[in-house]
Parts: sequence; structure tokens; C-alpha cells
Amino acid sequence: MPLAPATRLGPYEIVALLGAGGMGEVYRARDTRLGREVAIKVLPAHLNGRPELRARFEREARAISALNHPNICSLFDIGRDGEVDYLVMELLQGETLQQRLARGRLTISEALRLGAEIGDALDRAHRAGIVHRDLKPGNVILTKSGAKLLDFGLATLELPDGGILSEDGRTLSMSLTESGVILGTVGYLAPEQVRGLKADPRSDLFALGAILFEAVSGRRAFQGDTPVATLYAILNEDPPPLTSLEPRVPPALDRAIRVCLARDPDERWQSAADLARELRWIAGDSGRAPSNVMARPALGWWPPVAAAAIALIAGLWLMALRSDHLVPRVISSIDPPSGAAITPHRGPMVLSNDGRTLAFVAVDSAGTSRLWLRALDNPEPRALEGTEGAASPFWSPDDRSVGFFARGKLQRIEVAGGPPQALTDAPWSGGGSWGRDGTILYAGHLGEPIMRIPAAGGSFARADGSSDPKQLGWQAWPAWLPDGRHYLFFAFKGVGHGGPPTSIYVGAVGEPGDARALLPGVMHAIPAGPDHVMFWRDGALWTQPFDDHRMRMSGDATRVAERVAHDTELGCGLFSISSPGTIAYLRGGASELSELAWVDRAGRTIGTLSASPDYYYAPRLSHDGGRVATTLLDPATGNGDIWVFQISRGVGDRITSDPANETLPIWSARDDRLYWMSTVGARAQGDIHARSLSGTDAEVTVCTTSDLLVAPLDCTPDGRSLVIARAHAGAAGPVSQLALLSLSDHKVTAWQPTAFDERQARLSPDGHWIAWMSDENGQSEVYVRKFPEGGEKWRVSTNGGASPVWRPDGRELFYVRGDSTVMSVSMSFKPTLGIGTPERRFGMSLRPAFQGLGASYDVSADGQRILVDRMVPAQSAGSITIELGSGPRH
Repeated sequence: MPLAPATRLGPYEIVALLGAGGMGEVYRARDTRLGREVAIKVLPAHLNGRPELRARFEREARAISALNHPNICSLFDIGRDGEVDYLVMELLQGETLQQRLARGRLTISEALRLGAEIGDALDRAHRAGIVHRDLKPGNVILTKSGAKLLDFGLATLELPDGGILSEDGRTLSMSLTESGVILGTVGYLAPEQVRGLKADPRSDLFALGAILFEAVSGRRAFQGDTPVATLYAILNEDPPPLTSLEPRVPPALDRAIRVCLARDPDERWQSAADLARELRWIAGDSGRAPSNVMARPALGWWPPVAAAAIALIAGLWLMALRSDHLVPRVISSIDPPSGAAITPHRGPMVLSNDGRTLAFVAVDSAGTSRLWLRALDNPEPRALEGTEGAASPFWSPDDRSVGFFARGKLQRIEVAGGPPQALTDAPWSGGGSWGRDGTILYAGHLGEPIMRIPAAGGSFARADGSSDPKQLGWQAWPAWLPDGRHYLFFAFKGVGHGGPPTSIYVGAVGEPGDARALLPGVMHAIPAGPDHVMFWRDGALWTQPFDDHRMRMSGDATRVAERVAHDTELGCGLFSISSPGTIAYLRGGASELSELAWVDRAGRTIGTLSASPDYYYAPRLSHDGGRVATTLLDPATGNGDIWVFQISRGVGDRITSDPANETLPIWSARDDRLYWMSTVGARAQGDIHARSLSGTDAEVTVCTTSDLLVAPLDCTPDGRSLVIARAHAGAAGPVSQLALLSLSDHKVTAWQPTAFDERQARLSPDGHWIAWMSDENGQSEVYVRKFPEGGEKWRVSTNGGASPVWRPDGRELFYVRGDSTVMSVSMSFKPTLGIGTPERRFGMSLRPAFQGLGASYDVSADGQRILVDRMVPAQSAGSITIELGSGPRH
């Protein structure tokens, strides 16, 4: 019996009945606390009689209540009054799309606007791991503010025993196979739903394509004389081209809808966001932006499916319609921990070998990165204590431990708990792989080959066992192959050497000899079972058959996923695959865009210098504070060029444009010249080049050595020398040492050499003191000592530090703590050196220091403004997509 007006359900007072269906009755009501009108859906009695179903309904409703989006009908509350369960929703004024289409088709501009708005709503839901499953015109309300999507998962509720509740309260379809059910509304079901497979976000995109086809043409995409005939058409027939039904339809719109209606989910749009962007592009290309899809108000709510149709659907499962070659794929997502972001510049997330747990790095609002674990069957992630500063995790073969890089060390930690164990120095997070025999392959030093070390700790050696191998350039991202002897790895040579700048190679542990090129032009590859390799290329994820006997690729590559993020600096795609075939990846295109911004001492934004986000690295202010030199990286080649921006005008001038990789610019003492590191071709070393800014002088080389790398760090106030970093092979791998380069005779002299890794040096404004980073204390710390005489040194940082930068008056020294927090220390020098207590300024997601050499910030003359190279939040935060049981595509 309907509720009478003035009936109270908790704080809500019933006003009038709006509609009724199998899943309950909908009322207009008044929220007596907030004084607003709402819609209340009272759940049917059959839900009340099954506590487990009520609990499941409540869980789903709470998840949907988090979908805060302008094109989704908001779910405000869920409650129970006596024996009555109810949902409280946004009260919408308008009519359903089904009612609107009964009067005729939409205009092209109206349909494009409608599709983009529904696409936006679906994208928000899919990112939260929610699939609508029953998208149809009756679940779209047209309002003055645009389209609103209803019934996310509430019109059809999956039962614990495999059945489905429909809008009329009856079971829509019982389990027809061990894993499949038919779920949804005839005419808008995706083929995989007809076959009883699990719906995923691409099933919603099929339904949206069917809606758009109907909205533009005035007829359904799939329409038979009976529901069975309609479902047969979905599986076997293609709708006619839209242009044959409506000549005014743009060919691009016809194509966009046909992609939605592809029978194979892999051939459809892979995300609602991509489809929405395509529709907006078509709308812009067609002329004026489309207007709101609007019509006279009506009160339509969730029209029920006819009982006869339900019976036909339930009896549909004919053996002839079965298709065993389709592999069920369930797509969901994992959001960042509360208050944190999953960023693309901390290396890939990794699935455990059994596919049950995901390890990933998230960065909190203070800029601290930590290692997190998330069981796929548990919504709550767990932080691993002691992993601050973590990057690039990888699992042990038994899934009991995770290896990772943090604070300049390769480390491991037990999943069950306990402190991490440092294994060896590794200042660069270039990836690791843990073999079944207990050997870890790792890339911990930029410019060096892949190394190996026992997982229990001990001495290390080159992975390939050779002492002087062929130069392959920078090597990273080792991955054991199933035979336990061979491994994949990535090598970057740069451009200009006569071949692709990046390649995947296969090497053999302990066997000297040339590694074999496996996938030219590819960045980052991992084995996907014994006979496939998965890799990142051109923004997408691919698999390709692999002959593990001949160690070569065989067959054609197959695209697995679109818009998979990557990290240009680390040279990795952000993806993983487990032994059972579960795939995880971070969606995104350009994955590590940043911007140059001015912030105050508390980290509050004052303004931005860069006109738009880009691949900025190592900004350096001129001494007069009027310009900033920085590196801009080309993501297509991985090479950088030097740019100078005029701060007052916000415009930039390109200083270099040759094929070399040019990075880490510093200013001369008089700001009339720039010095930078240049790397070209297969040569791993970095030379130091220079160019005058006052005329048309050509670029010159001021330093070339046989060291692994030389990079400029600062110029002395008299302009006669540069402080540089020199990398050479040390007892524990490559070690960076400080040196002086004379600009008159170009001679290099070691300065206060030690056995430790020392870099990131900056001179005080008067040139009498030098600050630098050293790992002699077991972790990176900032030190100061007199310059150039050297002598006694003093530690400035107290709990890890790097990237020191002086305030231009010398009264303060800034540095970055290991958890990405910017600190500062007051400094005084008369009559003796005085070092204050480090004070926290702000935490921020700064661009990681380029190659561990440059800083990602600089300080204004008065010390009140800091120019930061910060990651763009919209690009750096995201959710991880999980595809369960997908496996390689054959």
C-alpha cells in the first residue's frame, strides 16, 4: 500500500507518490532538517525478508553515494524506519530520454551533448569501480542543467546465489552457466552480457552506442519481433550505417557509434573518457557547441520490464548462442589511499605472482611516498612502515617479501611486518626482479649495466658476468624469464647512433657476450607466461608471442589496453601482470607532466611561470632573478633541450635544438652564459657544453672525459671554474664525486675526494662555502664546508636530505628531505659558522631530481618565494585499472 502524505521516514516527510515499479515506490519528500525536497525510493518487501540481500544492497548503495558528478543523480542517504528500507536521492525535474525519444529523434548537436555528458558520468563511475550494467533511455533524465544518469547498479541487483533481481522484483535470469548470467534490458545489452559473461565498463559503452544510434536515427540499433530475436541480432547482425538513415550525420559520429557497438569489447572504446572527448571533438568540428538536451518536465522513474519479456530472456540460453572462445574479463579499479595519490614517477605498481595482492607507491599530501599493499579482495590498503621514499617495487617469488628502492638503497621488506633491510647502494630506481634461486637483478645506478645480488645480501656482480661488454647505453628494468637463466632489460642509447634510441634486449646471467636485441623501439617489457612478452609502446600495452627456446619474438603483437601511463625519466611503462593473467596498469597519456610555479614559504601557490604543463626538469634562476633556465624533455625521444624563460613576460627561448640530450643548465657568474650536460648517441657519458647568451656564438664543448658522466653543478663567483660531478666505477658501483673544472685550460681536478657518493653541490653566494649531498652516513644527507680550501665539514640535515639550495643572501640553506618535504636551516658565518635547527616549510609532489644531480626548485632573492617544478595533480594522481583473468590475447 502506498505511503500516505505526511508519513515520516526518519527525518523525511512524504509529500506525494511519483511512481512505482518492481524495485519499489518513488516519492517526493521533504528533508525536515535541511528544508529541501528529495526523492525517496522505498524498497520492496521481498528485500526486507532477506538480510543478506539487504546488506548487499546497502553496500552497493553506499558505494554509489560516493559518485559525486553533475551528470549522475546523487544518492544522499540510505535508511531504515521500522520495517521500511529506503534510499534518499536528488529530486530531478525533467523527463526521461525514453519519453523524449517517443516524440522524435534528437538533433545532431543535442545527441553529441547528451553522449558527452553520459560519457563523463560513466567515466566517473568506472573510475570508482562501478559498472551501470543497465544503461537505457529510461535511466537517463533530461534536466535544464543537462543529462542525469540514474540507477547505478540499483535497478538490477546480483543475488548471492547467482540470480538477478529486476525492476519488477522477480529474478530476471538465474545462473545459466557456472560463471554467467544475463543482466540488463533487451536492446541495450552488450554481446558479452547476452552470453552470460560479466559486464565491464565497455559493456556500458556498448549500451551508450545503442542509445546514441537511437537518438540520432529515431530507431533502435537492434530490434527484433521478439526479445529473443533482438538478442540474436545483437550477437549476429550489424545495424545499418547511420549516414544511410540520416544523411546529416557526420561520418565521424557514425564511426564513433560503430566503435561503441563492436561485438568484441577489445575493439570498442576502452574508456568512457575517450568517447566523451571524441564526441566533444566532433561537436566542435561541426560548428557551434551543442545546446542542452531539454524538453518539457515529466516524472518518469524506472519503467518496469514486461513480465513476458523477462520470461523469454530467462529461457533464451540456447546452446547455439554459446561462445566458448570468449575469455571473461572483469575490469575494476583501485583508488589511492585516502589523502594520497598514485603517481607515475615512482615506478610501476606490481601484482604478486599469485595475482591476489597489488604493491604500489602512493604519495601523501605532504609529498611523502610509501609502499602500500592492497589485497584485491579487500578494499582497505595497508602501508608498509619504514618504506618512506619508496619507488619501483617488485615481489619475491613466494610473495612473502617486496623489494624496492628508497633513500639511495636497494631494500627488501617482509609483507608480514618488520623493518626493511638495505641490500646495497642504488641511487637510481631503475627496477628490480627477484629470481627463483634468490638472486635479485637490479638497475640502481644510472648509466651502468644490470647488476645482480643475493636477496639475503652480500656481494654484487654484473648480471651478464662480463667485465667490458658492448656499450648499450643506459640499462634498466630487468625481468627474469621463466627459465631462470635469461632476463629481459631495457636499454636507452639516445638518438644519432644509427638505430632506435630504445630497445628491449635479452641477456643471460653469468654468460659474457653481446645481448640480443629483442624489441627495437620498445620501452619496458616483462614476461607474460612462458610464451608471451608484454610491453609498453606508443602509449598502449601490447603482448606478443615469444619463443623461449630460440629467445626471439614470434607472431604479431596484440594491443591489450589503451592510454597506459609511462615514466619518461625512469623509462618504464606503468603496468604489471601476474601468473594467473591478471593485469594492472595506470591509465594516462603523458604521465609525468609538471609545471613551474611560484609558491610561498608555506607552499601556497602565488602564480605559475609555465603557460601549460610540460616535461620540465631542473629549473635554475639567474643571479639577477630575472630569468630561469630549465630543461624541456621531448617524450617521443627522451631527449632534452635547454630553454630560458623571461620571468616578467612568461615567454621562453629555446637555446639548444640538436639531437643530443641536453640537461642540467647552470648560469655563469655574470648570467651571460649557460653551461649544461650533453649526451649523444650510444655514448653514456655526459660532456659539458656552453653557449653565450649575449650574441650568436656557437655552442662549444668545455669538458670531455673518460668518466661515466660529468655534469655541471655551479659556477664560482669569479667565473673561473665550475663545480662539477664526476661519476666513476667504485667498489659498490658508480660513485659520483665532486671536482673543479678550470674554464681557462679545461683541466679537471678532484675536490676533497672520498669513497662515498657525493653530488648536488651548490656554492654560497659569496663563494666561501659549499653545500652538497653525501651518503657517507648510510643515507643521503646535506653537508657544508669551506670552499675552496675544504677541511672540516658539518652536517646540516638531521633525517635525510638532498638538493641543497642557498638563499641568495646566504642566510638560509634549503634542502629536500627524503619524504619530499622542503626544509630550511638558518646559516650564519661570523664570527664562526652557525647552523640553525631544520624547519619544515612544505611538502609537495616535486619532480624527482634529474638523474640525482639537479634540484627541482630554486629560491628567490628575498627567500620568500620558491620556484618549484611540481607534478601536475590531474596527471600525477589516478586509480589503477585491474583486469582480472584477462591474460595474453591470442
